[in-house]
Amino acid sequence: MQNSRNDILVDTSVWIEAYRKPNSNLAVDLKKLLEEHCVVTTGIIIAEVLQGAKTQSDFDSLRVHLVTLPILSESIDDWEEAAHKSYTARKEGYLVPISDCLIATIAGKNNCRVFTIDKHFKVLKNVKIWTN
Repeated sequence: MQNSRNDILVDTSVWIEAYRKPNSNLAVDLKKLLEEHCVVTTGIIIAEVLQGAKTQSDFDSLRVHLVTLPILSESIDDWEEAAHKSYTARKEGYLVPISDCLIATIAGKNNCRVFTIDKHFKVLKNVKIWTN
């Protein structure tokens, strides 16, 4: 499903950093995007963020915030494209986690920019990175 809005898929790296440093510029940027209702997410990001929770209370709080966002789904074709992105990157000498390849694939399919601080996304082709 292609979106017609200017959605931003916020990568796990940003959620974690904003959670760790709530007064950082990155956290301020994320908060502004959330207030503008342009943040979307996907299952792999929800899982990655939640797995890092320190306590059940943190897990529950993070879950409530994440599952209220628009969630972009993935198909088997997206997983295959993610695998191909990973394969291509490896052939070029880069190891990129399959989760990042899937996030890049979902962002591309939905015409989203990716808000990330993860350098892996710079290796992947045709990924639009959000900058403030």
